[in-house]
Amino acid sequence: MRMTQSKDARAVRSAIGAIEAFLGRHWFLAALAVLIVLAGVWPEEPAGFLHRHNVLDYLIAAVFLNSGLCIRTDRLLAGIGDFRSFLLIQGITFIVFPLLMAATAMPIFSEPADLKAGFALLLAVPTTITSCVILTTIAGGSTAVALVSAVAGNLLGVVVTPLLLKIALQVEAAIPVLPMIQKLALIVLLPVIAGQCLRPLRPALFDSWKKGFSKFNQCVVLAIVYVSAARAVPALNGGAALIGGIAAYMIVFHVAMLWLSRLAGRLRGGPAELGPAIMFCSAQKTMAIGQALAGNVAAALGGQAALIMAPLIVYHIAQLTIDAALAQRMGVRAKRG
Repeated sequence: MRMTQSKDARAVRSAIGAIEAFLGRHWFLAALAVLIVLAGVWPEEPAGFLHRHNVLDYLIAAVFLNSGLCIRTDRLLAGIGDFRSFLLIQGITFIVFPLLMAATAMPIFSEPADLKAGFALLLAVPTTITSCVILTTIAGGSTAVALVSAVAGNLLGVVVTPLLLKIALQVEAAIPVLPMIQKLALIVLLPVIAGQCLRPLRPALFDSWKKGFSKFNQCVVLAIVYVSAARAVPALNGGAALIGGIAAYMIVFHVAMLWLSRLAGRLRGGPAELGPAIMFCSAQKTMAIGQALAGNVAAALGGQAALIMAPLIVYHIAQLTIDAALAQRMGVRAKRG
């Protein structure tokens, strides 16, 4: 009897040890899955608290302060001067992505008209900034190239996005430039500049903090995924079949864009660290600018902003979930060499 109990106890301890080892290696992916489920069953709080009190803005500013502290100034300057990567990323974002989505999504989702307008809005907006920089860093890529390309791409979008909307929908929709630049300056540029100013004081110390900063960045990604998913739940009320169809398309399309962007990065050549920066910056799309434009597009077309936003919301959740898991995997491989 005692021998049987001893064996059972060892089996339990072994199982607990295996679970602990798994969570130690894959805690990020486990947390990602839990938070996505939590967002579906409990969408209001604490996501509402984080959104109301601008907690994410403070966390994002801290991420960019960390980036400023950890990026060597010569690498940041090299990222600013890497015109080949910048042009490649913007070419995929504003030319290849729109053409492929117009060719594939428009015939499939031609009705209702508001949904079609939503796809047009999605293909027109620039890349994200925060998630591109964080995910590139987690994946072991060039944070400097991701930062420069994402920020410059959003500024370029002030001109290109309205032009693409004019071509796709024949509507006039201008990006609110001043609020965008103010937010960009406060939560991205100023923290990076502050970090760069502080870095020369203790560069070795800040470099030693990179591992801790990386964990913090991963936690910020989890917060962004949770808040985005939680806020999407009440907004996606267009019917389970329709939303399911959009989600299936977005997953396939985003994976295809990741593969295409990765291939383009390899053909471009250069250091291996350019690959993640090019891939994430090229395949992602910002929801913030889309939200700012959705009302204008709806007013111009006499449509519903909620349905127009549906493709943007679904793509945003898909890209965050897929890319967070992918970046984690790439980061582990990069550390192994």
